[in-house]
Amino acid sequence: MTMAAPARVEAFAGKNGFDPLVARYRHPNGRIYASVYWLWCAILALFPIGTLPTLGSPRSPSAAPVGVVLLVSGLVIALAALLAVLAVRSVTRRAFYLYPQGYLLTGAFGLIVRSATWAEVSIVEVQPHELRMRFLFWTAAPRAVCLIRHRKGRPVRFTEPTETAALIPDLLRLHAEARHADKNPV
Repeated sequence: MTMAAPARVEAFAGKNGFDPLVARYRHPNGRIYASVYWLWCAILALFPIGTLPTLGSPRSPSAAPVGVVLLVSGLVIALAALLAVLAVRSVTRRAFYLYPQGYLLTGAFGLIVRSATWAEVSIVEVQPHELRMRFLFWTAAPRAVCLIRHRKGRPVRFTEPTETAALIPDLLRLHAEARHADKNPV
């Protein structure tokens, strides 16, 4: 948890009446998104190597025009570079910003992809089961599954390691405090 917010997030929060920043958490699924981006980046980066045989002799029936192969390879390399940037930014810029009035969620480019007040949130639900990822002989630490259900729109789903969960307890606490404040105004 760090307490710094980018200027874009602070401006949006100030404009929408979100008071002091309570906490900033990196998105718990950021590393999972990054690993998927890196996988696709590696697959796409291998494409230009696969096109080398098509640049063979012009008499070969499998020969393709050099310009077309270079253009397509350049586009694929550019897409792989974009995926590499998204992989890095999924870990560094994707985050939850918690406020007493609600929360903001930013995406890989640092843009706000979701904002909601606690009045718009119907329930913050922690699933009764844990998620365990396994691959051959490797098993990841158990993760708690959380859903933030809204009165309108799609829910926000994420998982957080059960042992080091910090975001879920803060979400539950802030949502409960806001609901209590709405029922008992001073």
